[in-house]
Amino acid sequence: MKLFFTLFLFTFPLQSLADAWIQKASFSGSARHAATGFFLNGKGYIGTGGTFSVRKKDFWEWNPATDAWTQIADLAVSQGRSGSVGFAIGDYGYISTGYDNGYQNDLWQYDPSGNSWTQKSDVGTIGRHYAVAFELNGYGYLGTGNKNFAMQDFWQYDPASDSWSQEADFGGNARSSATGFGINGKGYLGIGYGNGPLKDFWEYDPSSNSWTQKADFGGGERSDAAGFAACGLGYIATGVSNSQDQNDLWEYDPASDTWTEKTNFGGSARDNAVAFSDGTYGYVGTGTDIFNEFSDFWQYTPDCVFSNINGHSASTAKSIKVLDVSPNPVVADACIRLESGGAEEVHVTLYSSGGVLTYHQSFAAQNGDQILTLHLENLNTGIYLLHVSCENDSYSRKLIRMN
Repeated sequence: MKLFFTLFLFTFPLQSLADAWIQKASFSGSARHAATGFFLNGKGYIGTGGTFSVRKKDFWEWNPATDAWTQIADLAVSQGRSGSVGFAIGDYGYISTGYDNGYQNDLWQYDPSGNSWTQKSDVGTIGRHYAVAFELNGYGYLGTGNKNFAMQDFWQYDPASDSWSQEADFGGNARSSATGFGINGKGYLGIGYGNGPLKDFWEYDPSSNSWTQKADFGGGERSDAAGFAACGLGYIATGVSNSQDQNDLWEYDPASDTWTEKTNFGGSARDNAVAFSDGTYGYVGTGTDIFNEFSDFWQYTPDCVFSNINGHSASTAKSIKVLDVSPNPVVADACIRLESGGAEEVHVTLYSSGGVLTYHQSFAAQNGDQILTLHLENLNTGIYLLHVSCENDSYSRKLIRMN
């Protein structure tokens, strides 16, 4: 009876972590809006943007394991820049377009191993700011935006040849300050501002180079929102609607073409925030509400982390497959048996029922079966979320710690 009662007490708080926001360490650069970022090799990056009086070119790296920010090399431009776009391909991050004493069409590649920026081929079009960009199948895509007029052209970047090719124009009207993300090899782009605020939403299929209109955004007309994809679903948070900043969150399911309102963003209402995802969790931070600039930073946990708590995400070229976690419940040491499919490093984290990171360890991945041993004798009794991840795959389940 005592064991059953203990499990009951901790099960409810653990489930309450789903569809919930947890505040993380605030962005260590100065508060700002219209910044940009990406998630790369297990770490998040935010930089550029500006305040009401000055544009920035500094860049910062966030380590989820330590919840700490470290300043890295400035974007290698002469002036501060705002309204750029960011995406990641393979082992590199990319920043493109934006405004710094002129509308830009350049592309910069960030190499975390050397902490350096290298200029790559310009986007094959005129400069702009407030465009949308995302990665699909190893290529970068960039489109829409504004240079004294709204745009609807759409471009693909091939990192192997360092070249851009023009694709089919965006299917909706020309616009800027739109939002987009990639899910399962397809791109999604919509809302924004054209001849007025917009609410339409579109899917891009790179295999046919075509656009298909999907269900309108569930939150209505919206611009300057933050978007990310996690667990095969899309999310749009914050932004401007009816001339007011918002703090709502909407989830898009491409399988059913439906929008569902979720728990409001954990911070205050704002626009021009930065968002990215590690594939499982979403992250949103910075932004403005016209009167204030923000530096707070938040993690969102989708329902999917708990709806199939013994499952793992869709495997990719660098994947992991957890075969067993034992013993569970655990008193002292727990062993994780897994298969690695090309991953170079495996990260193991534990979150308490209150959402606090309580354990982290990284392991070098090995081919074939591998046993990871976690020493948990100093962990408090309770139920935890165990998260095992590599660069492109993750696995989550409950882990119970007993005395």
